Amino acid sequence: LFPYTTLFRSDFSPASLAYVRQQLAALDRIDDEVVLLERNADDFRDIEPDSFDAVILNSVVQYFPSVTYLLRVLEGAIRATRSGGFVFVGDVRSLPLLEAFHTSVELAKACDALPIEELRQLIRKRVADEEELILDPAFFEALKEHLPQVSHVEILPKRARLLNEMTRFRYQVI
Repeated sequence: LFPYTTLFRSDFSPASLAYVRQQLAALDRIDDEVVLLERNADDFRDIEPDSFDAVILNSVVQYFPSVTYLLRVLEGAIRATRSGGFVFVGDVRSLPLLEAFHTSVELAKACDALPIEELRQLIRKRVADEEELILDPAFFEALKEHLPQVSHVEILPKRARLLNEMTRFRYQVI
């Protein structure tokens, strides 16, 4: 937390917000330094345009119900961000790497005797059964055309101390 800055956190989960309140209380944070809002990610009511230097959507977009919903959230986040500020979208699952991701998972579970065609079927099934929102980085590049206030998009690999299937197949966007 940064001194002299009001931070907002929104979450649809009362339990999540209660946890944050508990952590803030343990840190003796002043109530007006952090504002907690119980609402969905696309609910920007009462948030004035150009209110924030940064909006952070970290490790949540994969749980959004659709690209349309994500676009609504990004439109609100961008509208709420001051000129010169940024929107950070972290821990995005990569569509171009989806098959490689599921291949990695299945290979880690497979025994040496598993026939290659059966392995391929397992991978195809996992890809077909995927329920989370998986995005091509090109989606974020295209935002510049859809939202003229977006002047620059930077796609970065997910950084982590340990390389595993949760980090090798994800990226960050600024």
